Amino acid sequence: HCVTSLRMRDDESDDGSEKAFGAAPGEREATLWTSSSGTKAVRTANHSFAGIMFDVKNVSEWRVLEITEVHVAGALRRVRVYICDGPHSTAQDRGASWDLVADQNCAESWYEPTRIRFNCLAVDGFKYGISPGRTSAIYIHSDSPGDDGLRYSSAWRSGVAYDDGSLAIFTGRSHTSPTPFVGGWWRSPRCLAGGVSYVVPAAEW
Repeated sequence: HCVTSLRMRDDESDDGSEKAFGAAPGEREATLWTSSSGTKAVRTANHSFAGIMFDVKNVSEWRVLEITEVHVAGALRRVRVYICDGPHSTAQDRGASWDLVADQNCAESWYEPTRIRFNCLAVDGFKYGISPGRTSAIYIHSDSPGDDGLRYSSAWRSGVAYDDGSLAIFTGRSHTSPTPFVGGWWRSPRCLAGGVSYVVPAAEW
């Protein structure tokens, strides 16, 4: 089961929040939520701790998808988002080629998703491209010192958790350390409670 919010640049997002960021004229933006809406995605989470690491895959046939932001909830504080090419199972440690794509100080938000824009590479609104059939790993981390940094959910099994025909979100693992990549425990299978936004580029003929 999945729900994707798909909209043109000038539309308002489903939950009335500020519209997503990054599409040019002719492009479309979508958010793949891990429930029927962004609000429900975070309110149905049953765990929280410092981080969540998971894979996303471009399951479209021919278009590059450009990931622009993620949506999360929790105590939050300083939230950083890292991305690397390939599955997280081969790149869990910091020594892999992870790119820091977002670094944002956030107010706590337990019951509504907070948007984390990719703002670390080039200008605000950086887009991370994933080619058709390719998988990339996303690691979202909060520096909250307790166990309440990010909300996420348990999963019954590993594999594809949500799929809208363009993007697939996989289950992953949670992290208990307030320091990215270092220390703490990793637990799986766990799943993002929130959403991933992406741009569908305009068709070229």
